[in-house]
Amino acid sequence: MKHFFRFCTEILVGLLCICTLLLALEQSGWFGYPNRQHEDCQDFEENAHFINAEVVFVGNSQTYLLNDSLLESALRASVFTVSRAGAALNDFRSILDWTDKESSPKIVVLETHSFKSSGMNDEQRMKFPKSFKNFLSLESEWNQFKYFARDVLQYHSVLESGPGWITEAILRPKEVEWGNGFKRSDYQPIDNAFMENYERNWTPFPDNPIESDVLDEVKRFVLECKESGIEVMLYRSPWYQKHCMPQINRRSSIEKMAAQCQVLFVDLNQEESLVRDPCFFEATKNNNQHLTQEGADTVTVVLAHEIKAMLDLID
Repeated sequence: MKHFFRFCTEILVGLLCICTLLLALEQSGWFGYPNRQHEDCQDFEENAHFINAEVVFVGNSQTYLLNDSLLESALRASVFTVSRAGAALNDFRSILDWTDKESSPKIVVLETHSFKSSGMNDEQRMKFPKSFKNFLSLESEWNQFKYFARDVLQYHSVLESGPGWITEAILRPKEVEWGNGFKRSDYQPIDNAFMENYERNWTPFPDNPIESDVLDEVKRFVLECKESGIEVMLYRSPWYQKHCMPQINRRSSIEKMAAQCQVLFVDLNQEESLVRDPCFFEATKNNNQHLTQEGADTVTVVLAHEIKAMLDLID
């Protein structure tokens, strides 16, 4: 009985400590996990690499996995990427305006997966408490469990493709230095065992046309760049051929817009050598279209060839 009372006392003391810690974190604003979009844009805009870049890449997670060393070596020009996971082009419009700036890039390269109406929203990622009140709310607890279960069991995305989001939400780490924005993939390529799983369970990405208002925004941005003397190139990062439909509707709308604006559009999904090699793509259930290190190197070389030709014409 004596040990039982001691056990209960230790449990109560532990709970009291946890509650005290939660209250302290709440007062410090820890649970106010913000949308990083504004912070991201601020970091990009103040970055010297961005200000002095001659070639700027804009997009989402398909973009920042390119090999920046190969790009700079082939182009002999400084490069930077304005990109984040799940981003839409419109998310970065506030900093992609060189009208009143002293320097501007020679070329802006847009990855077309970012041609969508909005960036990542709350329905697409795991929910985290925004206040101590919500932390103790039954509705909040249910939402956390519901979205966690959906992401892990259905999409496998939280643990496979987005561990950084969980770390960021809980530990809130700060970047010491952005560098030029590019990142390196640490995922292994698709192997035979993973391929069997895809063959049984995979639902191909649908061939949906791009919304007209989104295309209008892209067209407006492209024309603004050209008026400022900045060349623009569009490209579509490759997807493993087993995991998506031909994307005829989407490609057609981009090609039409590119022709109207008289800019180059490079659809890497048309390159058989890129879309049929599983070694080029990450072995994750939800983000299979993301490039491995080998895939990123190969795609970078192809893009560098096209961009170099544009730079030679400018110079």
